[in-house]
Amino acid sequence: MSGIKKIACIFAIAAGILAAAWVVYDFADLFLHEQEDAEEAIMAAKDVASSSQEGSPAAGFPEANRQAVISMGQNPGTVYVSWTGNAKEPEYLRYSDDPYSLPVAVQQKAERKKLLSDGWYRYTVTLRNLEQGKLYYYEIGDGTSFDSPRFFYAPKEGGEDVFAYLGDPQFDNSVADYHAWGDLVWNMYKNNADLEFAIAGGDLVNVPTDEAHWKGFLDNCGLFSMIPLMTIPGNHEGVSSNNTYKKIFHHVGNGPAGEAFYYFDYGHCRFIMLDSSFLTGDRKKSMGEAAWKRREAAVERWLRQTLAQSDKTWNIVAVHHPVYGMHDVFTVSPQIRESWLPIMEAGGVDLVLCGHQHVYMRTRKIDGIVHVMGVSGAKRSNYYKGFNAPNYSESLYAAGANYQIIRATADRLELTSYSKNGHIIDAAHIEKGLAFRAKKKLGIPVEE
Repeated sequence: MSGIKKIACIFAIAAGILAAAWVVYDFADLFLHEQEDAEEAIMAAKDVASSSQEGSPAAGFPEANRQAVISMGQNPGTVYVSWTGNAKEPEYLRYSDDPYSLPVAVQQKAERKKLLSDGWYRYTVTLRNLEQGKLYYYEIGDGTSFDSPRFFYAPKEGGEDVFAYLGDPQFDNSVADYHAWGDLVWNMYKNNADLEFAIAGGDLVNVPTDEAHWKGFLDNCGLFSMIPLMTIPGNHEGVSSNNTYKKIFHHVGNGPAGEAFYYFDYGHCRFIMLDSSFLTGDRKKSMGEAAWKRREAAVERWLRQTLAQSDKTWNIVAVHHPVYGMHDVFTVSPQIRESWLPIMEAGGVDLVLCGHQHVYMRTRKIDGIVHVMGVSGAKRSNYYKGFNAPNYSESLYAAGANYQIIRATADRLELTSYSKNGHIIDAAHIEKGLAFRAKKKLGIPVEE
């Protein structure tokens, strides 16, 4: 589906939902609006999703705040839907590719996890065997009454893969800063309507034990009730542990047991998602040194195996702390370079996405890997003085929030970085030719 048609579809659904709370929606002309103005369409969708997420009494969304977020499984075809509730409800989800059949769709009971207080729980349902690229509708409820429909496109493979990177969404002065982050996310989607999913690079909140911080972030995740959000934890999700983060964001459990490491495949890419706070002294102290060493050995074995088994053109790592950053102060960058970087280099990693230092920086290719640091939230670094960039930096931007759009094909990985206002601040690409693909297909080691 083209980007304009996809936006038009969202606009048509939004218009139907806004009409009334409990009506039969007319989707007969759903795809007849291909020439609708793209900005008007996406703003209508934003209004609908924002009303839903913030729990306002807008027509069609009278229900409580659900803070719904979807994420992907190990491969397209599996999607996790998570939302907020209390100790009893809403614990059911029903879904269908036909909005008319939602009232008779099978209800799935969610897994429930208690968060930071007695009245705050997170519910998750796993949807399997989805048809790639298909539009699905879902409703959340208590088994008798259900919210108005939400919708998402099942992840798809084939052609060009398009995803966004959002570094460090955390606020600076107050939780209200998240509204600016939410605007950045919606404008990003308005300008890139073919976007298929996003990765958030840790430091989603400032204090992991403060409900208001989590709720401020989730209240501005309206887009991610429609397209998947894949996350990694940063140090602000907790260094000695990140239990609340792991309860809120559901991901495939294919990493070392009990840890926030995982991988997923999408199109031409394998994404390896790492928890760099695992390397902190606080984590080692909380686990005990002997147990930590055993787990670190398991992490290294998992990372090595995950890369060795990849048959994708592009291996992309997301890790909060930079491998090569502006500096090594208050980071675990030296530990990453010592323990994990040799495995990444030997395993054929092409791109590392990171954050933590609140500037945008892209390095030159270092031992086969390009490192990109981003910041989409309100925090700023005062470290960069205009002249003290590291010698491996090829592009640097310290003037505000930014986001990255990455496009992957069988032979090209293209990165474009934008300011919060949508202006291009950097662009680069990597290419791999026929020889690489032939060797990869035959299992012949590839030297870049």
